[in-house]
Amino acid sequence: MPAVIPNHDNKTAVKDIEQKRLLEIYQNSQPLLEQVAAIVTPQAEQIASVFYSEMLAISGAQPFLNHMLVDTRLRTSLAEWVKQLFTPSNEEEVQQHIKRQREVGNIHARINIPIYLVHHGIRVLKRECRQFIIASCLERNEMANALSLVEELLDYSSFLINESYFNDIIVNERSAQALRMNTINQGLAMECERLRSLLFDWLRRILTSLYQTPAPSFQQLPSIFSSDFGLWVTYKAELLFIDHQYEIEHLKSQLLQINALVKTSIDLRDRSLMAELGVVINQLNDAVTHASWFLSSFINHALEMESGRDPLTHLFNRRYIPTIMQRAIRISATQGTPFCVLLVDIDFFKKINDTWGHDNGDTILSQVGELFVTHVRAGDFVFRYGGEEFLVLLNDVSLDVAQRIAEKLRALVEQHTFYLNKSMPFNITISIGIALHEGHPDYSVIISQADNALYQAKSKGRNRIEVADKLVGDSTNL
Repeated sequence: MPAVIPNHDNKTAVKDIEQKRLLEIYQNSQPLLEQVAAIVTPQAEQIASVFYSEMLAISGAQPFLNHMLVDTRLRTSLAEWVKQLFTPSNEEEVQQHIKRQREVGNIHARINIPIYLVHHGIRVLKRECRQFIIASCLERNEMANALSLVEELLDYSSFLINESYFNDIIVNERSAQALRMNTINQGLAMECERLRSLLFDWLRRILTSLYQTPAPSFQQLPSIFSSDFGLWVTYKAELLFIDHQYEIEHLKSQLLQINALVKTSIDLRDRSLMAELGVVINQLNDAVTHASWFLSSFINHALEMESGRDPLTHLFNRRYIPTIMQRAIRISATQGTPFCVLLVDIDFFKKINDTWGHDNGDTILSQVGELFVTHVRAGDFVFRYGGEEFLVLLNDVSLDVAQRIAEKLRALVEQHTFYLNKSMPFNITISIGIALHEGHPDYSVIISQADNALYQAKSKGRNRIEVADKLVGDSTNL
């Protein structure tokens, strides 16, 4: 499936569709909503207590939760949130409901709660609500509809919270370059979210079918293997992630487990073993949730490894130099705008590694990269070129301007205090070679010129900038 980069109109259209569907659910399900509210609302405090009991037991939640905060504020707030899930009845109230979910997402983003904790929390809420509905006196068809309704309402809340969460994360990116790096693989990230949504849609259909009358057979139910999620895992995942076979095999084993749990559910339902059926349904929900979380987790890891970022500095690595340099050459040719390349080397870096260790050397590299990203313009690119070398692409600049920028970076590093072993102040210097693009279509030419200029800077004593020899005579014509 080709990657599609969404524009603002597409995102607005999707948002409008989702809001319209949510309004339809609330307006067309009022009798059922009242039944569900009568079952779940009296249990809201208990649901909130179970929720925070489980969340407090997760080690990753400790920075965000503590018993005092839960007892004084959060438990009551969550119980109220559960009650409000079933109260909207008109368009204005639905809009207020949507606004509340987005505010929750904003808060999660501001305090940087890991998204896996949010997903786990939704899973707990689903399980607890489902438990009380199954234990109620609803007729089988009413129970099926009630379960489906709660699943859909919680999924929409999760969607709205996550949408707001990720929007806030993007808005707060600290630099334009970081934002560009995060969106390189946006198509695949969107595909992942689509697959996760389809997986939960499949689960809703299964749960609804289990409580229908007449009850469908196992063969009549939609198979997990023929679902969009199952087909993607079976046929597409291996082609997209050649180096992640272990993760793909784990997903395949999850499909087998999910299929077996559906088969067991059918058997228990046919034998009217409803208590046992409830246990297996919880296991099925857990298996689907795990498959969804695992897909998201491993794709995020794969994107991090394959996105072209240097894992130490988080700058672009050499992988994207051809694409970005070729584009710069194309723009320069069509618009007549010059550009320059800086090749930067940390002076005596080998001595730092040999004397203070590679961990301290890595710290220096990471901090130098951060300084560069912070102090170049939004339209410029910074690469980890290799070892202690960085490459900076300065778009739409004359040689004079490039020299001023290079000198600013050199002085910035010289004056900056770095710290070895996190406490010992340390100073370094850099050498920089500069080359101006003269129209040659091969980007390696300008990089070679900058490299020669860098060699001259190091030969002349380091901690200085040099312009490629062949460009000095032409610089007065810029």
